[in-house]
Amino acid sequence: MKRHVLLLILLALGAMPLLAGDIQIKLYPNPASSYVTVTFDREITGEFTIEVFSVIGNRIEKQVIQAHGEKTFTLNTSDLPEGVYMLKVSDSKSSDVKRIRIQPL
Repeated sequence: MKRHVLLLILLALGAMPLLAGDIQIKLYPNPASSYVTVTFDREITGEFTIEVFSVIGNRIEKQVIQAHGEKTFTLNTSDLPEGVYMLKVSDSKSSDVKRIRIQPL
């Protein structure tokens, strides 16, 4: 019985391991000023989307990119005001979201 409760808690918290096809990203520098580099855990081929959201959920920016085996992508952040944002990267099967802070130089 305890195992089933633990499994339900892990599912509710999203603590289950990622599936093999899930995108995993890292962002640097963080905090950023004029750009942020998005690094993928594997080469990306095909269409993917990068979206920037405010902390209250308003979409600030959306870019649809056609990738040809890239593992990194640079996003211009110089037009974003200082603050905290959520950056979401997704393809047709999975997505990942990370927090990014923008600070002017």
